[in-house]
Amino acid sequence: MYESHHGVGQTLEFTLPNVGDGSDRYTAADLQSGSGIALVLLLRNHYCPLSRRKVRRLGERIDQFESEHVPVVAVLPDTVDRASVWGRRYETPFALLADPPADADAGDDAPDRFEAFGDVQEWVPQTPALVVVETYGDEPTVGQIYSGATRQDCPSVEEMLEIARETRLESPNKKPAPAV
Repeated sequence: MYESHHGVGQTLEFTLPNVGDGSDRYTAADLQSGSGIALVLLLRNHYCPLSRRKVRRLGERIDQFESEHVPVVAVLPDTVDRASVWGRRYETPFALLADPPADADAGDDAPDRFEAFGDVQEWVPQTPALVVVETYGDEPTVGQIYSGATRQDCPSVEEMLEIARETRLESPNKKPAPAV
């Protein structure tokens, strides 16, 4: 697994359609949490079996993240229509955001680039990838990026839980933003 320090400290600003749990629109401010961190899973594309498995496994274990007060958000670089298929099929109990590239056309059946998360993706060798977002300050910022040379190098759901716990322990002097 590859841990990147590139992009760390980068402020996140976005408003994207949400086809999973929660409101229809999801913003960077929605990442605020009582734990001071959030996890953003950047998925590969609509057809990626590994991304589909990760979404299903996250859904099965979301209660553990919620008990740790760690929001989990998955972002698919695809249209709202295709992301909605995932939302319905996997009944995602967390936010599932659609973030297709601006230049994607209707015939592009498997976009793999993000628009709002494009600056973060620049530092990711492969998707799926995990972005730990720090929500301690006024604006959510990239705290760490986990990816790898291959698609399989993205952390497992168990590793995501460990990363969330370790990140919270490593930052005892930081004060989390109030839970929203």
